[in-house]
Amino acid sequence: QNLGYFTNLEALVMNHSRIDDSTLIEMVPSMTHLHKLTLLHLRGNCIGDEGLVCLGFLLQQDNCKIHTLDLADNAFTEDGIEEFSHGLKKTQSLRVLNMSDNTLGEDGMAALSRGLVDNTSIKTLGLGNCNLGDKEAKLMARILSFNETIEELFIHCNQISDAGVQDVNEVLKEENSTLSVLYDEENKIADKSLSLETEKSLIRNQKKREKAEALKAQQQLYKSKEWKGINFPKPQSPKPKNSSTPKKTPTKNIPTNTTTTTTKPQNTSSKHVTPTSKPITTNTNSHQPVTATTNQSAESKTLKPNIINDPHEDDDVYSMHFHDDDSDDDVTVDDDGDDDQLLDMIEKQVEENVLETVMKK
Repeated sequence: QNLGYFTNLEALVMNHSRIDDSTLIEMVPSMTHLHKLTLLHLRGNCIGDEGLVCLGFLLQQDNCKIHTLDLADNAFTEDGIEEFSHGLKKTQSLRVLNMSDNTLGEDGMAALSRGLVDNTSIKTLGLGNCNLGDKEAKLMARILSFNETIEELFIHCNQISDAGVQDVNEVLKEENSTLSVLYDEENKIADKSLSLETEKSLIRNQKKREKAEALKAQQQLYKSKEWKGINFPKPQSPKPKNSSTPKKTPTKNIPTNTTTTTTKPQNTSSKHVTPTSKPITTNTNSHQPVTATTNQSAESKTLKPNIINDPHEDDDVYSMHFHDDDSDDDVTVDDDGDDDQLLDMIEKQVEENVLETVMKK
C-alpha cells in the first residue's frame, strides 16, 4: 500500500516472494501512481486469475510505462488470460512479455492470441514449457501472420512436432514477417530440413530488421540536437526572368549616298513607345547601309533607293525614289542642287520609317 510514495521507482523485482492474488490486488492501486516504473518481475509466485486481471487493468492505464513484464512460473489459467488480453490490446509501452512455465493449453493460447493479434508494441514473447502442441503452434502461426512487431519468440520445451513447425515456417516466408529469433529446442521436431528452412527465414528477417534499424537510427541522428546547430547550404534562388541586362537591339539597314547624324524625337502616339536616342548615319561617299537602332526586337528591313533621271531638269538634277518592302508607301525626293533640303527630307523619311516599324512591332 505504500508503493505510491516511491514515485521515482523504475524497477520492481519480486521473484519468488509468495505473492498471491490478494497481495497483488492491494498492490496494483498504488502501482498506478508509479509513472516511471518500467520493469516488473513477478516470476515464481502464486498469481492466479484474479491477480492476472489486476495486471491487465494496470497495462490499460494511460500513464503505464512498463516495458518488461515477467510472469513466468505462476498459477493462472485461460480464464485469467482472457481478461489479461484486454490489457495487451491497449498497451503501447510493453516490449517484453514472459509467460513461460505456465500451463496454457489450447484454450489459454487461443485467449492469448486474441490479445497479441492487435498488439503493436511487444517485440519479445516467451512461451517456453507451456504445454503447447501442434494446435497451439497453428495458433501461434496465426499470431505471427497478423502481428508485425514480434521479433523474438521462445517456444522451447513444448510438444510441437514437424506439422507445427511447418505452419510456422509458412508464416515466416511472408514479406510482413518480422520474426528473427526462434528458440524451439527440446520439442518433437524430427525433420532437420524444417529447422534449416526456419533458420534461413530467420536470417532473412534478421537482415531486414537490421536494415530497418539502421534507417531508423539515421533518421533519429538527423533529428537529434547535434544537427540543429549545423548550417546546411541553402539552394540558390533562381534568377528573375526580367534581367536588368540590356537587350541586344536589332539593326535596320537603309542604303543611301548621303551622310547625316540626328536624334530621334519622342513618340507622341497613344501607345507608350519611346525609342532610345541613337544616331542615324548615312554615307555620301559610298552606298553603305545606314543603321537605325531601336529597343524593340525586329527583323532587319531595307529601304531600296532607285535613282530616276528627270528629263525636264538639268543633268545634275535627279530624284531619289525610296521604297519600303514592308510598306505600300513610296517616297520620291527631287534634288535641285540644294544639299541641305535633300538632307532634311532624307532625315525626315528615315525617322518616319523607323517609327512606323517600331509601332508595327
